[in-house]
Amino acid sequence: MLNVEYPLSGTGPEISFGLEVILVYISFQMFGVFIYRYLTSTFKEQNLRNLAWSMIFLGYGITYIFYIIADYFINPAVRDYFSQYGYISLTSGITLYALLSEYIEKSKWYPVTIFCGTFLVLSIISLILGHRDMTLNLAFLAVPFAAVYILRYFYKYAKITNFNKRVLGKIAGLFLSMLIILAGYFFVSDAMTARFGPDIRVLSASLNIIGVICFMFAILNLPDYREFVWKQHLRALFIVRTSGILLFNRFWKRENKENSNEYLIGGALSSIQTVLSNITEETSINRMELEDKALLFKMYPDKDVVGCIIADEYIDSLNERLNVFLDRFDVMFGGSLKDWDGNTQVFLPLESICDEVFMEKPQTD
Repeated sequence: MLNVEYPLSGTGPEISFGLEVILVYISFQMFGVFIYRYLTSTFKEQNLRNLAWSMIFLGYGITYIFYIIADYFINPAVRDYFSQYGYISLTSGITLYALLSEYIEKSKWYPVTIFCGTFLVLSIISLILGHRDMTLNLAFLAVPFAAVYILRYFYKYAKITNFNKRVLGKIAGLFLSMLIILAGYFFVSDAMTARFGPDIRVLSASLNIIGVICFMFAILNLPDYREFVWKQHLRALFIVRTSGILLFNRFWKRENKENSNEYLIGGALSSIQTVLSNITEETSINRMELEDKALLFKMYPDKDVVGCIIADEYIDSLNERLNVFLDRFDVMFGGSLKDWDGNTQVFLPLESICDEVFMEKPQTD
C-alpha cells in the first residue's frame, strides 16, 4: 500500500481533477436534458420516467462535487465527512429514482425504495456518528441487491418486445455502460488509490465519463415507457382478407359500436390497407392515427391477408407483436389460404397463439 496524502497533488491528480470536473458537467447537463423532457412530455408515465432518470444524474453530479472538494481542496481532518456527503447524495438520487419508478409501475410494496431508503437513513446515521466504515460496509452489502435489480430490469425490458434482438442490443448497451460506470466508481475508492497511487484517478474519471455518455445514449434509445403499459392501450386484433372477409378477431376492450360491427370494421380495414399498399413496400408495418385511436396494420399481398391492431395510441411494442402473430399465422395457414372454403372454425388455434403473443386473456364481459 502507498502512503497517499490528501489533498491530492501532482500531474496525475491535476489531470484527474480536470476529468472529474468534466464528469460533473456532463452529469448536470444530462440532468438538464431529462428535466427538459419532463417539462415538455405530454405522456404522464413517460413524464415521470424522465424525472426519475434526472434524479440519477443529479445525484451522481453532486456526489462528484463532494469527492472533488474532499480529495483536492480541504483539510484531511474533515475529508471523511465530505466523502460521506457524496455517498448520501448518490444514495438520495437512487432512492428518488426508485420511488418514482415503482410509483410509475404501480408497485404494491415499493421494495426497492424501502431498501434504498433504509440504506440512505443508515448512511445519514453513520455520518452523524462519524463511522465512515459503516457506510462502506453498507455499500458492499448493496452490490448483490443492485445486481438482482439490474437483471430484473433487463428481463423486464426484454420481455416487452418478446425478446426482440434489436431491442436486446440496446438493453445490452445500457447495462454495459452501467458496468463501465461501476468500474470507474470502483477505482475512485480510497483502497484503489492507496494500492495504485493517485494516478489511478485518471483511469477512474475516464471510465466514468465514457460510461455516463454511453449510459445517456442507451437511455435515450430505450423503448418509451409506454411499452410497459401496452396492454392497457390494446383494443382489438383483426385478421381479414383484402376482400373484407374477417378470418379472426380478438377484443381486449369491448365497445358496443365495434362489437356489433366486426365485419364492417374488417371491410374498412382492408380498404385502408388496399390504398396504403400502393405506396408502401410489401409486408411493411403501416399505421394510421385517428382522434381517439391508432390503427396498426401489415399486409401480405401474396397471401391476400391483412393483420390489424386497434389501440388507444401508437406503441412500438404492438408493431413487434403484430409481426410475431402474423408470422405464426403464416406458418400455420399461409399455404392453405388459397383453398380456404370459408369455414372460420379452422382459425380457432389462433386463440392460443394470441394468448401467447399478447400475454393476456381477452375480456369476456
